[in-house]
Amino acid sequence: DRWYDVCPTSDTFKVPLQYSEITWHQLNDWVVRPATYDAKCSFVELITKDPTQQQSGWFVSHWWGQPVLDVVRCVEEHSRLRGETQRFAYWICALANRPYEHGGTVGSPVADREPGFVLAMRMSFGMLLVL
Repeated sequence: DRWYDVCPTSDTFKVPLQYSEITWHQLNDWVVRPATYDAKCSFVELITKDPTQQQSGWFVSHWWGQPVLDVVRCVEEHSRLRGETQRFAYWICALANRPYEHGGTVGSPVADREPGFVLAMRMSFGMLLVL
């Protein structure tokens, strides 16, 4: 089965998704939320043994309605221009966010954890805003 837009308020509700046009909302619906459901963590926390030890350089803020590939291209170009292809990780907001905290939006502390995106911002020395 193909992925389709599951947001009832979207203009493309129930329309099959095209790889090149998948947005962060749609990636969150189809990948991030299902993958992180059991652990109630961010995607970065899920795929990294210890996210606090990952050398972060840049926190990437983006519009959730933007195609994922557009953001990836911007990050690649930013890295190329700065010559940082291997030195630093880029933490992307949608992947550093914990979708099951605070209604799945910005996040709120759970027990002794701070929101994943706050941890990512704290560990980063710079922010890349993709518009």
